[in-house]
Amino acid sequence: MPVEEYRKQVEAFSTDLSREHYMYFSGQKDRLELACLYERYSDLYSLDAVTEIRRWRSEASPQYSAIPQSLDKLLAFAVEHHLQMATRGISEQISEYESKAQITWQGRMLGFYESFVVLANEPDPSARRQLALRAGEVISRGNDLRTERIARQREACVALGFPSYLAAYTSTRHIDYTSLFKPIMEFLQATDRFYTTSLRRALANEIGVGLEDAHRSDVGYFSRLKRFDPHFPKEDLVACYNASMAGLEIDVARQTNITLDIEPRPRKHPRAFCSPIMIPDEIKLVITPHGGADDYAAFLHEAGHAQHMGWTSRRLTIEDRALGDRSVSEAYAFLFNYFIADTDWLTDILRFKNHEDFHQLQKLLKLHIIRRYAGKLRYELELHDSPSVHRDLASTYARYLTEATRFQYDPVEYLYDLDDGFYSADYLRAWIFEAQLRDHLRRRFGRSWFKSKKAGLFLMELWETGERYGADDLAAQIGLGSLDTGALLAEFHDAA
Repeated sequence: MPVEEYRKQVEAFSTDLSREHYMYFSGQKDRLELACLYERYSDLYSLDAVTEIRRWRSEASPQYSAIPQSLDKLLAFAVEHHLQMATRGISEQISEYESKAQITWQGRMLGFYESFVVLANEPDPSARRQLALRAGEVISRGNDLRTERIARQREACVALGFPSYLAAYTSTRHIDYTSLFKPIMEFLQATDRFYTTSLRRALANEIGVGLEDAHRSDVGYFSRLKRFDPHFPKEDLVACYNASMAGLEIDVARQTNITLDIEPRPRKHPRAFCSPIMIPDEIKLVITPHGGADDYAAFLHEAGHAQHMGWTSRRLTIEDRALGDRSVSEAYAFLFNYFIADTDWLTDILRFKNHEDFHQLQKLLKLHIIRRYAGKLRYELELHDSPSVHRDLASTYARYLTEATRFQYDPVEYLYDLDDGFYSADYLRAWIFEAQLRDHLRRRFGRSWFKSKKAGLFLMELWETGERYGADDLAAQIGLGSLDTGALLAEFHDAA
C-alpha cells in the first residue's frame, strides 16, 4: 500500500489499541480483547510490510531528511509489532496463567497480582518474605513459557534479517545500547557510597530492617513511606494537579482534549495511567485516588505524558506524534513525577513544611529506581547476547540486581522481571534528559520554574514537537549539548 495509506492504517490501529486498553483498565470492560484487533491490522506488521517499508526507506530522497527519519519510525513500529504477533499466543498463555494463579495466604486465597498489593502494605518483614516466596513459586511455574517466548522472539528477528534481538532494536531504534551501558555503570560507581550509606540509615529508621537483611520483598513497603500519608490526602490530589498546571499558565478546565477519569469502578486499575487514544485530540488521564506520596507521584507522572501528548501538533504525521523516541515522553513524565522531590514545590504547592526527611527519602528512592534499571539493562544485554536462555542466567540476574540496589533479589525472577524492547534503556535515557531539562528550567526561570508562565510556554513549544525529535536532538536544540549524566549525578552531590 502507499505510504500515506499505511500511515492512516497505523493511526487507526493505534487509536483502536489505546481505546481497548483504556476501556479495560478503566474498568469499563471485563475482558481485554486484543487478538482480533491485532488480526484485523496484521498487514501493518507482516513480513511483507517490513520488506515494503525497507524498500520505501532505500528509495527515499536524501534531500528531504525528514522522510528517511519518518520511515525509520514506521519500520521500528512494524518490527516491534511483528515480534508481538509472533509471540502473541505464548504471551496470552502467560497472561492467562498469571491472572488465574492463586496463593493461599493467612487463611484466604490471593490472586497472583493481588499479592503484590498485599506485599506493599505488609508491615512484618518475615511475612513479606514468606508471601514473596509463594509468589516466586507462581513465577517459577511460568518460566518455561517465558523461555519459549524469548526463543520465538529470536526466531522472528532472524526471519526479519536481524542477527539477534539486540541487533533488531539497535538498528530500528538507532540507540547504541552497549555504548549507553558505560556511562550508566560509571554513574552506579559514582553514587554507590551515597546510596549505600543513605539506604542503610533509611531502612533502619523507616521499616526496621538492616541493610544486610534487605530483600526485594521490602521495596514496596519501604517505598510507600506511609508515615507521610497525612501530607498527601486523596481528596487533594486533583486540586494539587490543577494548582501545579496553573502555575505554568495551563488551565486544565479548558483542556477539552484531556479528560480526567476519576470515576470509581469495581474493576478499575488502582494505579494512574494515561491512554493517548488520538494524539492530541483525545487523551484519557485515569486515576482512582487513594492517597499517599506514591499515588501523587504516579498521577503526576501520567499527567506529564498527558500534557506532552495533549499539546502535540496535530499537523505532525502519526510517526512524529506517537512513534518516536520513547525517552522523550518519559522525560516529561519524570519532570512532573519528581515535583514531590522538589523542596520549593513541596512548600509552595503542597504547603508541606518541615519536609527535609521526606525530601531526602525521595532523593534516595529516585536513586534506587535508577540503579535498579541500570541493573536491569546490564542483565538484559547479557541475556540477549547469550545464544540460549539457560539456568545460569538466573544467578546472573540476581547478582546484578542485588549489586545495583543492595536488596537481595531472587533468581526465579530472571525471566519475569523483563521489559520488551529494552525499555530499561529508554527509562535511563529519560532520567538523564529530565535532569538536564530540569536544571535548564531552574537556571532560566528560577528554582520555582513551575510557577512561571514563561516556563510553561517553553514547555509547550517542546511538547508541540511531539516525538519528532529524539532526546539527543532535543538536548542539542535546547543548548544542553549531548545527553550526559552530569546533571543527574549532581542531584546526588554527596556521592561525588
